[in-house]
Amino acid sequence: MRFYAYLNPQTRGPEEDAEIIESVYEQAIAADRAGFAGICLTDHHFSDYNTYGNPFMFGAALSRQLEQAWIILTVAVLPTYNPMRLAQEINLLDILTKGRSIVALGAGGSPLEFAGLGRDPATRAELFDQNLEIMLGAWAADVEADGPFAYETAHEHGVLLGRIMPGPYRKPHPMLARGVVSDGSMLATARRGWPIFFGRTNVEQTATRLGLYRAELEASGHSQEVIDECLRWTATQKTVYLAETDELAMEQAREPLANLGRLSKRAFQAVQPNDAVKASSEEETKALLGISANDREAFIEGATIIGSPETVTARIQEYADAGVENLALHFTWGYNDLDRVKRSFELFTDEVMPRFAGSQQAISAGGLS
Repeated sequence: MRFYAYLNPQTRGPEEDAEIIESVYEQAIAADRAGFAGICLTDHHFSDYNTYGNPFMFGAALSRQLEQAWIILTVAVLPTYNPMRLAQEINLLDILTKGRSIVALGAGGSPLEFAGLGRDPATRAELFDQNLEIMLGAWAADVEADGPFAYETAHEHGVLLGRIMPGPYRKPHPMLARGVVSDGSMLATARRGWPIFFGRTNVEQTATRLGLYRAELEASGHSQEVIDECLRWTATQKTVYLAETDELAMEQAREPLANLGRLSKRAFQAVQPNDAVKASSEEETKALLGISANDREAFIEGATIIGSPETVTARIQEYADAGVENLALHFTWGYNDLDRVKRSFELFTDEVMPRFAGSQQAISAGGLS
C-alpha cells in the first residue's frame, strides 16, 4: 500500500486563500518527506471548491521542492481547455518533474466551471473525445515531414506550423491517465493501457471495479510492463480525518462534513443566473463524483476514513486486502481548522504509515512512455 496526498482545499473567501494555499503547499512538502508516493492536484474554479485553482502553476511551484513524490493531476477537465495549450502545459510539467508526473484527464466539472470557461456541459463527452484526439495527434505530428497539423472544435481552431514547445521529457508524450466514474470509461481506459483514478466507492465496490479493470487490461493484449505500470499507479481517493480517539475524530469531523456537503451542492448543483447552463441534479452530481457529499451516511461509508490511528489503519487494511495498491488521501477539506488538519496529518504519518510495508518506497521516472 502506498499513499498520495490529495490537495483540494476549500475556502470561505479571498481573505482565507493565501493562508490555505500556503498550508497545502507545506503539506505537500511534508508528505514528500514522509514518503508519500504522489501529490494529487485538482482542477476546480469559481466555486470555492479548490483554493489554488490552477493545478499546473501549483504543480510547477512544487516540482523542484519534491524529492521523490510524483505530481499527479486528478483530474484536468479536458473539455474546458484549448487542447494545444493543454499539451504545452503538460509537456512543461513533465520536464520540470523530470518525468515524475501523471496527468489524469476527465470529462467532469461543475456547471459553474463550464459557464465561467465558456463551455456547455451538455457537450462534455464530445469535447473530451475531440480534444484528446487533437492532443495525441499534435504530439505525434511531424510538421516538417507531413505538413501543417490543423484542428477544429466548436470552440477553437488552428494550425500547428511548428512543434509543441517545450517537447516532453517522456516520449512520445507525458504519462496520461483517466479519472473515471462509470464502468464504460474505466474499461475504455484499460483498453488504452492507462492508469485510472476513482473515488467515493466502498470496499466491495472498489474490489469489483479493480477486478473489472485488471481483467480488461489483460484482455486488451497489453504487455506485462504496461499492465504492471497501470496497476502501480491506479488509485482510489478517500477523505480522511484522524484524532486520538474515534469519538473525538467524529465529533471534530461533523461540522467539516456538513460544510463539504453544502460546498458540493453549491459547486455541482448551483442554479445559474441565466438559462445558458443547466444546473446539475443530484443524479447528475453522482454521475460526476460517485457518492454525493450530501448523502451523509453513504458518503461516510464509501468516501471517508475517519477515526483514531487504530481505526484508520484497520480501514486502510480492508482496502489493501481488496487489492488497492494506492490511496489518495484528502486531509484539508470542509473548512476544517488548519491546526487540526496538521495534527490529523501528523497522526497519519507517525502512527499509520509505518504499519504498511512499502508505503515509503519511491518510484523512479522509468517505465511507460
